[in-house]
Amino acid sequence: MVKNIGISFAILWGSWGIAEYIYGQGHFLNPIFELMVGIFGFSVTFSALKNCKVLRGLLKALFGIFVFAYFAECVYYSQTGEWISTLALENIDQLYLLLTPEYVLLLLLILMVTFLLAYKWSGKLSARGLVLIGFLFLVSIPCVLVQNGVIKSHFGDKINQVYLGGRTPLYDFNKKIVGCIKLSFRERKIASYPFEKKYIYQSPLPFSVRNKSISNPNIILIFTEGTSARLIGCYNKKYQAVTPNIDKLANNEHSMKVINYFNHTCATFRGTHGQLSSCFPRSGGWEKGGWQGVKTGTGMAKKLSQRSYQTLPKLLNANYDTIFLSPHMKKDAYTELLNMLGFANIYTRDDADKILMTKPMYYHESLSDSDMYKELENLLDARQVDKPFFLAMYTFGTHTNIDVPSNGEKFGIGKNETLNTLHNVDSAFGKFWNHFVHSKYRDNTIVIFTADHCHYHDKSFLSLVSQDSDYIKVFYDKIPLIIYDPVHKLPREFDAKNRSSLDLTPTICQLLGVNNVKNSFCGTSIFEHNDSKVTLLANGFAFYGICDGKIKSEDSIPKAYKDEFLSKKEKALLFYDCEKCNHVFH
Repeated sequence: MVKNIGISFAILWGSWGIAEYIYGQGHFLNPIFELMVGIFGFSVTFSALKNCKVLRGLLKALFGIFVFAYFAECVYYSQTGEWISTLALENIDQLYLLLTPEYVLLLLLILMVTFLLAYKWSGKLSARGLVLIGFLFLVSIPCVLVQNGVIKSHFGDKINQVYLGGRTPLYDFNKKIVGCIKLSFRERKIASYPFEKKYIYQSPLPFSVRNKSISNPNIILIFTEGTSARLIGCYNKKYQAVTPNIDKLANNEHSMKVINYFNHTCATFRGTHGQLSSCFPRSGGWEKGGWQGVKTGTGMAKKLSQRSYQTLPKLLNANYDTIFLSPHMKKDAYTELLNMLGFANIYTRDDADKILMTKPMYYHESLSDSDMYKELENLLDARQVDKPFFLAMYTFGTHTNIDVPSNGEKFGIGKNETLNTLHNVDSAFGKFWNHFVHSKYRDNTIVIFTADHCHYHDKSFLSLVSQDSDYIKVFYDKIPLIIYDPVHKLPREFDAKNRSSLDLTPTICQLLGVNNVKNSFCGTSIFEHNDSKVTLLANGFAFYGICDGKIKSEDSIPKAYKDEFLSKKEKALLFYDCEKCNHVFH
């Protein structure tokens, strides 16, 4: 049996070593104590049940599940750099979408190795072996608990941080399984509309008016795909050569750079919906119950599009032309989301020929960033009406795991695709910005540059930021918020004090003086005083918090902030319940 133990330990630890080598974080010791708990625990129990074939057979089956789950975590980590997420577990029924020939072969290999390890598990330990294995098993348990933060130890936490790299795979897996089971039984019928209120902000804008003749300024709102502030020159001098044109926007005499401002959800569908409705949307894009994956106008996407929210474009439709520029096709579910949000005019990839007056080159089935900004220029130049406009747009080119198109602008020698795509979108923005500052719109238009969410922690991005002392590998980070406003006397820099993109729409409303209207916004303007100590971040049922400027997972929220965090989490869960029965907004 000692031979079985050694082989199993070597194979499982070896699989982790391969996953770690592929992703390259250097924490090869991470699962050592957890493997000792699992394998040694099964060994001791199996040896103790030497006279009971039924229980030994059941134990073999459980050991097979243990091995398979461990392999699954290693495969997931090798591709994403994190353990299997709550979102992935919620959508386990859509695993078939990943069944490419490569994954099928890998799955068959895993099943074969799992069967052999479990089937060959036999024999019993000698008395000396039982004592030794039992001792190592008991010693490993507190080590796993310290590693996963259940037991607090300054010395243990330091070792964990430097050598072990945080949570262990199966502890994290089981914790999320239990969480998913608990939440799956949650079902509340909401009779009222608890999020509705009749005001957006309660204090006056703390900035004076520069130009009183402009009562309804135009607004251009730019959502840049997956962009963290830490890679933009005006936020981090190290990257000034990457984003010189975005820096020009930030350095303009009428511009204000907002610091300590985070994305509150992810990814693009939630990011767009959550910012323009100031809410925590339960449904995202590619997931069970999400917008993508079915034909537009059918299935769950159709149900989602029939839900009612108060939104920024709906508030402005009476006095503004509301416009959205999308890089995707009209039949894409993203267009359906934009219709639900209330934009009166939506221009998609299908309209590009007419706006650009030339045939665009599609990249990943979407318009390039260069063509998107050229479309923006052409639409502004072609406007003949005096009615003010609210124009929002989303650029796709900085998406994770893609590089710039063949005619794009790479950064330097083009070694890092994250810097390439960011430099490329900066170049496209720069051409628009140079056009804008010489146009008739420069004195009556507010331009807001931000992101739908932060950079995803792919290999390219991590190679740049993994050594940053304030960065942790989650899908939340500080994002840019730069506001060019020729109407108000804004400071050159404003500290949002760890507020989030949940507050974007109320902030814009306060700049425009739009207030006493019925709404269901969960956020508040960043210009209002806020006594909150915790900022809630949510992606479905995965919750995080910002405490003292640091992002914390739910189980690592400091005790002093726990009550406020749980209160905000419960409010987000209530919002999900209201969405189910369409009781967010009348």
